[in-house]
Amino acid sequence: KTTGRTLKTPPDTPLTVSLTTNSTPARCEPPYEEGRLSLVLLYSAVLVVGVPANLLTVYLTWLQVRMRNVLGVYLWSLSLCDLGYLGTLPLWAHYVSAGHRWPWSAAACKLTGYVFFNNMYVSIFLLCCISCDRYVAVVYSVESRGLRRQRSAFLIAFAIVLLVAVGHVPVFTMREGGRRCFEPSQSSATVTAFNYARFTVGFLVPLLVLVATNRGILANVQRSTGLRREQKERVLTSIGSKCHFFHLLRLFNYSHVT
Repeated sequence: KTTGRTLKTPPDTPLTVSLTTNSTPARCEPPYEEGRLSLVLLYSAVLVVGVPANLLTVYLTWLQVRMRNVLGVYLWSLSLCDLGYLGTLPLWAHYVSAGHRWPWSAAACKLTGYVFFNNMYVSIFLLCCISCDRYVAVVYSVESRGLRRQRSAFLIAFAIVLLVAVGHVPVFTMREGGRRCFEPSQSSATVTAFNYARFTVGFLVPLLVLVATNRGILANVQRSTGLRREQKERVLTSIGSKCHFFHLLRLFNYSHVT
């Protein structure tokens, strides 16, 4: 039987490290303290810049909606969705500043996560709608006349919100809350499976849609003989910025809740 005392050995004998039978393995947790201040400052900056910018965008896109602009419907819905996403940031900022300790109830944790996930994925799917709408308008400009209607855009946006809301109902059945709130290291098997499903449906599929539609737009623009070289370069820059924004959005969202 091994005891907790150190065994004495001669100088020329290799040292043997003793083990204790009643020792408990140390619990490994992520370094929550590292980068806490920078993350809180980032959330604060996003709130300061994002709230007024999105309020202005809501107003401007609403003017486009009133002008019967189809694309304006998706942009207006996206702006509203981003405002809902920003509304959860103060709670996450307080959570991070408190050392990743959730001070409220488990129900509040689940509700905050539900609103956060819904707004995040609705935004992603609306970005896909914007890309698809631009693809149809550019590649099938003649065939799509009379088919791109504002009513259809409203129905599509409403269907996206409804499907995402129903798809995230399992959030309320997960064992979250208490000290941690949707932390990867504390996730159960159900939460882990849910995260993989969200990654596939909410990231991989939209990424393929964005790549396919933007590539189609780019190919059509390059074949066009009615556009100058400067105009084609602006289209290329716009496509690159949109895809880059999508990657940044995903990276930021998954930096603290996945």
